[in-house]
Amino acid sequence: MVDWYGTPKPSYYYMKRASRPIHVGADFPRYIWKAGEEFGADIYLLNDTYGSVKGQTFEARILGVAGEELASKNGSASAGENQSEKVGRITYTIPANLSGKSFFLSVELKGHDGALVSSIMYPI
Repeated sequence: MVDWYGTPKPSYYYMKRASRPIHVGADFPRYIWKAGEEFGADIYLLNDTYGSVKGQTFEARILGVAGEELASKNGSASAGENQSEKVGRITYTIPANLSGKSFFLSVELKGHDGALVSSIMYPI
């Protein structure tokens, strides 16, 4: 994950981001969707700390390949110490023009002060 000189490679940063003690993530059943099917993803707050996480908010957005927002969902997020909690779900009915094509799921977690705590983007 680092080169001969100790300089981090891109994989280092991905692992560092994935290993955050407070992290937001999504779970969905597959990557290929047909027109008329409903894409659905459960949103989770992962807390690997010794204290509770309260007062957080999440925002999940489904984006087209050009970055246009197709659907969004937001809500509050909290989890006890060393726990993962389902905090929401986003759904989107696949239109004919997106059948079998790519789109993205972006999920952000923000603290009570609005500062970004964690984010992730899934290509679907």
